[in-house]
Amino acid sequence: MSLVFRRCFRVTSVVFTRSQTSSLQNCTQIISSPNAHYRRHETSQFSRLMATAVQPNVVNLSIPEVLEAGKNGVPIIDVRELVEIHNTGLIPGSVNIPLGHLIESMHMEPRDFKERYTIERPGKNDKIILSCQSGNRSMKAITALQADGFTNLLNNAGGWKAYEEFKKGK
Repeated sequence: MSLVFRRCFRVTSVVFTRSQTSSLQNCTQIISSPNAHYRRHETSQFSRLMATAVQPNVVNLSIPEVLEAGKNGVPIIDVRELVEIHNTGLIPGSVNIPLGHLIESMHMEPRDFKERYTIERPGKNDKIILSCQSGNRSMKAITALQADGFTNLLNNAGGWKAYEEFKKGK
């Protein structure tokens, strides 16, 4: 992912397709300028780019489905921040890769990835379950991964909150 993509993603949490790179450069300069004076045509251009962001076609999984898939070797990646993990914990079998580090981490050398996260680095066609607090950030993660070429992504729709409810019902 180019610096331009990363910069707009950090500011907007939206991933753009690669064909939008030239238009995105202008968008990024506008966003990152500390004393930006937005001109009408520039903001409308940014609005058009926002509207054409990659929209994922995603399968949502229930907590029992997430847990079963995890037992069968499907990686579960929790994209919450570390402080949130310390406050709540992780779904059994999941690993924490904060959303802001996800794309970079997925490009690590396989050996380094396994050493850091204790699981094999998933390939672009491997099943991956994304999870967060409630399902919003996991959808952003899915959008980012899809734009980076990952194809078999699953969403823990209710996130950690759904897992807590599931535990109460057991």
